[in-house]
Amino acid sequence: MEYIVKLENWNSVFAVPSSVVDNYIKLATGASLKVLLFMLRNNNQNYDISYIAQALGISAENVEEAFCFWEQVGILCKTDGPDSKFTPLPDVQNKINTVNAPVLLNDIDTAIKHDNTAAVVEKNKKFTQRSSSGYPISPSEISEKLDTSPEIKALFSMAEISLGNLLTYTEQRSLIWIYEYLGLKADVILMLLEYCISIDKRNMHYLETIAISWQENDINTLEAAQAEIKRLQELNSFTSKVLKVLQIERKPTPKQHEFISLWIEKGYSIDLIEYAYEKTIDSIDKCSFPYINRILENWYDNGLITRDKVDEYDLKIPNSKKIKNKPEQSYDLNDLDSLAVNLNKTMNGG
Repeated sequence: MEYIVKLENWNSVFAVPSSVVDNYIKLATGASLKVLLFMLRNNNQNYDISYIAQALGISAENVEEAFCFWEQVGILCKTDGPDSKFTPLPDVQNKINTVNAPVLLNDIDTAIKHDNTAAVVEKNKKFTQRSSSGYPISPSEISEKLDTSPEIKALFSMAEISLGNLLTYTEQRSLIWIYEYLGLKADVILMLLEYCISIDKRNMHYLETIAISWQENDINTLEAAQAEIKRLQELNSFTSKVLKVLQIERKPTPKQHEFISLWIEKGYSIDLIEYAYEKTIDSIDKCSFPYINRILENWYDNGLITRDKVDEYDLKIPNSKKIKNKPEQSYDLNDLDSLAVNLNKTMNGG
């Protein structure tokens, strides 16, 4: 079956640089092509990013990504005007090649053994960049790396399979930054990416934040990565259970997260934490992480690791020697006023 453009559509046309099709159509995402066609069709107009996003039915982030990509390959450039409008450049000759064949997961081990382009990173190197946003690499340079590095090619291919879409320029730059600048191995990066996807954190910023932490803690083998992911999964599960028993329906604050991490480290059971929470509500009528933590620490110091042990202790020990669950005594202002009135009556013989 053959298709041709219907004749009536030639009544109104606009030009598209040949290099867009010849060199970049494989590398560009669908959103990038949409943005470029919109700009070429409306080249004498000046629209802001939000308007373009709404007109094309894509996110503002995708529009910015597209502008960045087409500027990098030399199809668009910023003007000197106050709004920095993008305008097309003349046709460029740099040809970019993309991944032409899929790479199986088992092939990545072979790629690692034969790849001599991985950056050598000193163990205690001080990293000044905290994100890939300023990493100076163009789409053409990425294409060159794909041609010369089997491991990067395998990394990109497997990342696309995991994400279920072609990598954008920003995602490609991020993966190369983690691989070359941070020095994480490709198989470790893929394992980290799979973990982020499993917890519905698919954005590159989150991936980069954990990657920095892994590099700083020397987590750069499959064994170390598996152990760290297991720890993170256990912490996430434990955190969800704690929030449920404390009746908190939002994410914990950083300070609250510190307490939760301490509780899992100490080995407190969810049941014991819930009991400490109940004691806290009985005492101060509100949820307080420091208060709960103090009760748990008192129980822990006395070897009380279950509700039954706590109840047995409370029955056997006199009130004067029981573990103090309350902080230093505080008084209600109304009680102090009543005390002052009664004292005044007593002194006056009333």
